[in-house]
Amino acid sequence: MRAEHCKSICVILLLSCLSCAGTPKSNVQQSLEQRRQVDVITKDGKTVDVRKAIRNLHNRKMYLEAWKILVLTKNASLSSPTVKLLITVLNDNSKGVLNDKFEDIRARAVSLLGLSRNPEAIAILTDRMFSDPAWRVRGTAGTGLGRLAGEAALPALLEALEKRKISNLNGGFLYAGDKAVPIIIQWMEEDFAKNGGKSHAATHVKRLKRIGDRRAIAPLLRIVAHPGSPSDSRIDVVRFDAAEALANFTSEDWYYYGPERYSKYLAFEPAARRANRRVNASDRKRIVKALQKAGYDVERLIFTVPLSPPDDKGE
Repeated sequence: MRAEHCKSICVILLLSCLSCAGTPKSNVQQSLEQRRQVDVITKDGKTVDVRKAIRNLHNRKMYLEAWKILVLTKNASLSSPTVKLLITVLNDNSKGVLNDKFEDIRARAVSLLGLSRNPEAIAILTDRMFSDPAWRVRGTAGTGLGRLAGEAALPALLEALEKRKISNLNGGFLYAGDKAVPIIIQWMEEDFAKNGGKSHAATHVKRLKRIGDRRAIAPLLRIVAHPGSPSDSRIDVVRFDAAEALANFTSEDWYYYGPERYSKYLAFEPAARRANRRVNASDRKRIVKALQKAGYDVERLIFTVPLSPPDDKGE
């Protein structure tokens, strides 16, 4: 009962934040309101009826077509009836969708809700983030929640991570905006100082690596400079992840996982860089010097993020 009460409070607070008349709207929320509602989408000569895909979520090919066209379409959101159809499919106990056997169906439904650009999906995404029996579905729901609600999703994400121990919420935090970054940095530094490679520090480093916020440069440099331990190679793993994150700051071709992740693919969300992501020449010089001193090859550390649906990745 306590978990259900906390979850209900999170949903209420989240929705009230989004609808509060006196609160400045985030770029994500303004973007949601400006989009037209459409369920049959044509892009680059290909037409996809998202409703048909929803009725056939067992068909992976149809799901992938719907997923990709929603990613690539900038100015459209799914209609209220289509969001309700997704929720109906997600909760259809008569077909056993809630059983482990149908984890893929739930993951796909939650993924499309997160791409719906319709705020009506927020409540069900919050519920699934807390309650679904499959970790993959919980993580995908958290990603969709962050994507739809932006910074307003942060309290619910924190509740799910800290009190319900739902660990695979990287995607949600990546979309939760600037306020999430100092929290993740604090967790990373505390965990690394306390337990080194034995803690969750590596997970926090991966979050920062995929967000690409310049505020992470100094704490990541401190981890890279930390001496390894002959008795515990896991510290070296965390140091390598930190070095990889820093190396990506030096590449202008690097596309971050958050709202900029899809900028190579016609921009899933507005692709303008946040000011704190603009790494200047001084930053790059400092990073390269530190990585070289630690014995890393900067160019070999840089990698790209492929475009892939979340039901294959678990987030």
